[in-house]
Amino acid sequence: AQDYVERGEYTMGAVYAEIAAAYACGKHPGLFTSWELEQLLIKIGQQAIPANTNRISRFSPPKKILHVSTYVSSIGGHSRMIWRWINQDKERSHSIVLTRQVHKLPKLLSDAVRNSQGKIHYLNKNINSSSIISSAKELRKIAEKADLV
Repeated sequence: AQDYVERGEYTMGAVYAEIAAAYACGKHPGLFTSWELEQLLIKIGQQAIPANTNRISRFSPPKKILHVSTYVSSIGGHSRMIWRWINQDKERSHSIVLTRQVHKLPKLLSDAVRNSQGKIHYLNKNINSSSIISSAKELRKIAEKADLV
């Protein structure tokens, strides 16, 4: 991954970083973080996905909340946590970004998002899902419209 990033091949660097993380999840190395891997991903983000420098500092309570998940299912986990959060926070608008959703979004969750005046974004359906950098750029664009991610 490091070699690809040094050559400016950020997509390949990100792909190999993801492979390393997936391998570590399956064959736990005894570490819960990797400083080197995180620094590499920060560098990819800074070089390949520049931030909006015109971002306005907010001093008021957040009104637009953005939840980000790889995917949600109909049973427990992130979908229930996000659904409960939205249902207990009627004062704000809640949107959700799903980066690799394959199955239909649970109705309880989609209804909760829509009832809060939020939006549902599917990154793997909106853009070229073969490019992790394109997905990250799209995620950043969506996140810039939120008050809290």
